[in-house]
Order: sequence, then C-alpha cells, then structure tokens
Amino acid sequence: MREKIKISYYQSHPIQYFVPLYKALNKYFDLKVFYFSDCTIKGSVDKGFGVPMNWDTPLLEGYESKFIKNISWRKGVNNKLFDLINPSLIKLLRQDDAKIIVVNGWRYFSVLLTLFLAKYYKKEVWLSSENPLFLELENGKLKSWFKKLVLKNIIFPCCSKFIYIGMESMAFYKFYNLIDANLIFAPYAVDNNYFLSQSNFLKNQRLNLITELHLDATKKIVLFIGKYIEVKDPLLLLKAFTLLNYKDVQLVMVGDGKLRMEMEVFIKNNKLDNVKLTGFVNQSQISKYYAVANVLAISSKSETWGLAVNEAMCFGLPIVASNRVAAAKDLVEEGVNGSIFHYGNAHEFAAKIDYFLFNNTLSSKAATYSKQRINDYAVHVTALNFYNAATA
Repeated sequence: MREKIKISYYQSHPIQYFVPLYKALNKYFDLKVFYFSDCTIKGSVDKGFGVPMNWDTPLLEGYESKFIKNISWRKGVNNKLFDLINPSLIKLLRQDDAKIIVVNGWRYFSVLLTLFLAKYYKKEVWLSSENPLFLELENGKLKSWFKKLVLKNIIFPCCSKFIYIGMESMAFYKFYNLIDANLIFAPYAVDNNYFLSQSNFLKNQRLNLITELHLDATKKIVLFIGKYIEVKDPLLLLKAFTLLNYKDVQLVMVGDGKLRMEMEVFIKNNKLDNVKLTGFVNQSQISKYYAVANVLAISSKSETWGLAVNEAMCFGLPIVASNRVAAAKDLVEEGVNGSIFHYGNAHEFAAKIDYFLFNNTLSSKAATYSKQRINDYAVHVTALNFYNAATA
C-alpha cells in the first residue's frame, strides 16, 4: 500500500466549517493542522455576533492538530495583521517534513511568515484564497498597483499551487495571470452529509419545530442566517420585507450583532409584527430553522462566499441572494433554484422573494436541482482534487 503523502495545513484558528474538510483530507493524506490561535476553543466574544460564544460542534476531532503559541497582545482573531504572532514557527517549519504546506490567505503576520519561511526552506507551498474578483476590481488605482506589486512579486512566488473555492476566486487568480495548471479547485463546502441527513430527519416535523421555535404555523417563512453587521446588510432585507406587506409571511432573522438595536427600531417604526430576531443560534440547532423555512434571503453587500447558501440547498430551499454573494454565481441557477438581485435594490429583492414564496411547483423544482447541484460542492471533491494534484 502506498504511503500517504504528508500535508501540513497552517490555519489561523479552529473554524467549524473546515473540520469536515480536514476529516476528508485525512483519508487521502497524512495530515496535520497547525493553528496559530486557540480563541475558538477557549471561547471568546465574536465581534460580529457581539456575544460570548462557544461552538457546540467538535472542532478538533477526526484529524491531528497542534496549537502554536501566539504572543500577540491583541485579543482574538479579527482580520488585523498582528492578531497572530508565532515566533516558534521558525523552528517548526524548519523541522516540518511534510511534502506540502497549505496556507490560508496572507492577512496575518504569522501567515506571511509561514509563506516566506516555507519558501526559504524550499517547501512546496499551496496557497488558498477566497478573494472574489468583483472586490478586486473595486480597488482604487494606487491600491491596485500596490497590491499587484506585492502579490505578483512577493506572495505568489512563494507558492507552487493556488487553491480556489469557486468561479469568483478562480477569476481573481486569472486576473493576476496565474495559469490553469497551477490552480486547484477546492469547492467551498459544508458537511453535506450532515445537513442532508438533517433535512431528511426533520422534513416531517415542521409543525413540532414551529411550536418549538415559537413561530406561526399559518405563515410562510423567509429566513435570514448571519450576523447583524453592515456587510450582511440585514436592514436591506427588512426594507424589502416591508414591501411584501403580507400578513401571512414572517421573517425570521437568525443571528445577532451590533445592528440589532437599529433593526429593532426599524421594526418598531414600521410596525413589522411578523419579524423575529432570534439571537445567536449554535450549529446543532441551525438545521431546525432551515427545515421550517420557505425561502432563504441573503442581503449582503459583500460575501467572499456565503456558506448559508450551501446549507440551505441541502434543505432544498430556494435562494434569493444579492449579486455581491460569490456563492450565488456558482450555486444559484436563475429562476430554477433561486434568483440573484442587484444589491441595494429593495424592490427587486422583494419581488424575487415573492416569486418563490408561494409557487409550490417552483419550490419543488428548486429542491430537486439544489440537492443535485450541491454534490459538486462537497469536501470529498476537494480531497480528491488535492490528491490528484499531489500525485500528478
């Protein structure tokens, strides 16, 4: 039997969505994940949700991992350069005998240090990025010039392969003239098996779930899943909901965040009795909301992906998402399993929600299409693509 290739995956901190991928990779490789921070294990206040939180799904099971001491004075991991400072990386990377080093992005000091040291120690480095092209094209001239200078002359020369999660991130790499032979498709995915099994398990329990979640069984449900923050723009969805003006529809907004007070004022001023703000809901409970919903609505002004789309598709929900949600370009077939509206246009948003909300034939077709399409965006696809690239 062929000995498994060793891969070291360097990651900022344990993230629940990556765990199924690590488990899948572990079947093909001798995998070890190195974390620069343990903030999600210890529990901390998430700046987006604005509440103390601990994920209730195991983050370290099914693969080997190690934490590297972080000496940063900053608390948590919040996309700031010096959130992660791990000087023991120098010795660790020198001794790392993995054939392949996988690095996620280039945002943090320790991630940059990993790239440069791995190059210095003559390691084979694969770089993963979620950057969508549409955001890249919005940079000003000076920022574009500087970023291109840094990426093409400093970051990218450290790497031999480049991992993209969907069409927008592939377009980002091609914008920088990287060739197809050096690109690896790693579709951004959730644990499809888990969510599909939850969908099957809960599909005949809607009335019980409605009671448990304190919702109204006589009303259709428009579902929002995400943080109440500017980039998710939950207020745009509230504005669209006022335009629907239905008594038999309720909007359920699963999440929390700093915009909550502003949202509550909007709800009160517009007398939106059919809106429920749930507060933070953990992973083990999120399936119940998908199981009772009729449409998932995503109002974001910017999403490098949007994993709620993947989760909702496992439940067969129609998706109405803004054109700023990268996942929609890969996963939403216009008029089939959902629709894409132009960000900021509340009237278009409302009309497209309305189109799917009461059409049972459309909803049935959406469910069939989504559950077939989501098979192509699964962790086993990424694991196999990694293996093919490593053994080519």
